[in-house]
Amino acid sequence: MPNGRPGDHPITDIVVHGRTIYGPDIDDRIRRIAGSGRRPVLDLLETLIYAWPHDDHAVVNPSGFAAVLDRLMKLIDGEG
Repeated sequence: MPNGRPGDHPITDIVVHGRTIYGPDIDDRIRRIAGSGRRPVLDLLETLIYAWPHDDHAVVNPSGFAAVLDRLMKLIDGEG
């Protein structure tokens, strides 16, 4: 069962523990989105992270993943 320690969850690893999981650019986007603190947004972010194809902690099609995160940030900022 996850207990908030490093390695338990990618969002916690990135946001709480400051670890680099998907690379600095994508991790920064995840920090910004998670910083919104809005539960529906956090749920969507978690689903996105688990549903997006991964290969050994690297996302497949990182530019596509970053584009989806950018769109989510625009929605948070009220621009979309």
